[in-house]
Amino acid sequence: MSADINVVGGGPEKLLPTDGFGKNKMARQRLFRSNKGFTLIELIVVLALMSIVLFFVMPRFQNTTIKDSKKIMSLWIMTTNRNLKTNALKHQKRYAMHIDLDNGTLWSSGDGMTAEETEKQMQKSFQLPDDLKITDVEYPGRGKITSGRADIFFYKENFSQMAFIHVEKDGYQKMTFQIDPFLPDARIVDEYIEFEE
Repeated sequence: MSADINVVGGGPEKLLPTDGFGKNKMARQRLFRSNKGFTLIELIVVLALMSIVLFFVMPRFQNTTIKDSKKIMSLWIMTTNRNLKTNALKHQKRYAMHIDLDNGTLWSSGDGMTAEETEKQMQKSFQLPDDLKITDVEYPGRGKITSGRADIFFYKENFSQMAFIHVEKDGYQKMTFQIDPFLPDARIVDEYIEFEE
């Protein structure tokens, strides 16, 4: 028992044979072929290509966005401050941020480090950009250190020493990094601030 049905769309009406139940195999196949879209493989290939392009472009983009020496130093101090506070609590030992005012270098160390490990940390120290100079490190009640080495300690009880790191850019622009005992991030102020006596 075979019947004919009318298919409308895309051209003149045609009579197509059916399978006896009112279904048309050829019409169904035609509908599936006309369904436009992307296959899963095509989507995966496009995503892979985009990932490869981003892999090569992002480092170049990051290097161009962080050219300002103030931002570079701010990023180092903020990251190191947070890491030292976290590590002191996590490992239950004292850590320190060391600031060599004469050479313009900063590095960190922890209690129990061997002399060799400390030497490695010093070799990996952060070197200040040429246009920046640390003028002094100030502690409340202890005054300022203007030469040599200043240390800021981070304790296992989840606090640090309070200190101001005073920085000068190009000999005239001043800023202060405030290391707060209980806050995870250092605060940056675009002026020279001091502890009140």
